[in-house]
Amino acid sequence: MGYLDSDGTGGKEIANTLEENNVRNFTSNPSDSLFKCEGDHGGWVIYVLSKAALEDHVFSVQIMCSLHTDVDERKQRVMIVLIDLQICNVPECMQWVRFFHVTKDKAYLNGILRTVSVKIAF
Repeated sequence: MGYLDSDGTGGKEIANTLEENNVRNFTSNPSDSLFKCEGDHGGWVIYVLSKAALEDHVFSVQIMCSLHTDVDERKQRVMIVLIDLQICNVPECMQWVRFFHVTKDKAYLNGILRTVSVKIAF
């Protein structure tokens, strides 16, 4: 599984939880491209979004490309984790993707772990 973290905070908690539960993952920064990453992403790409990320046009284009190429071609599934945002703040073309909200009680981490652990055939 790969994820792209817009501000470097939410992704660390996700990566730690996945590693603790033996889910292989890698991290990419907004300046990187997930499309350059070789190998198996485990079927999921997680985008961690904050308000700053939505204002970053490069980051937004990466998400749009991922939705088009990976999901339409059934290569990856995309999940979006929201930091201090609601679904209504996300562009409509992304609102159908699986979402989790960062919460203080960290319950969203269990939801992410359950989601990526389920085997779904393409």
